[in-house]
Amino acid sequence: MEGGLYEKWKMMWDAKEWSTQGFFLVNAFVALVIMSQAVKTNTDGSTLTKRGITFGIGALYMIVVITGYLQLVPTVSPYQ
Repeated sequence: MEGGLYEKWKMMWDAKEWSTQGFFLVNAFVALVIMSQAVKTNTDGSTLTKRGITFGIGALYMIVVITGYLQLVPTVSPYQ
């Protein structure tokens, strides 16, 4: 099964160093923390608008992180 989904995933993962993987994993975690602040219990009197803005910032940050990660997909397989 040449060119299957697993091979593409393996090529994408193995072509990067662990430090690069860690960088994107930490940034994805930060984006999740930002989004989670919007759904916490209402202890500080934040309005729905503020919560929406906070969630939107976190979601946009996650999109930027995922897009940046996908830009690192190699065009040539290191296994060839």
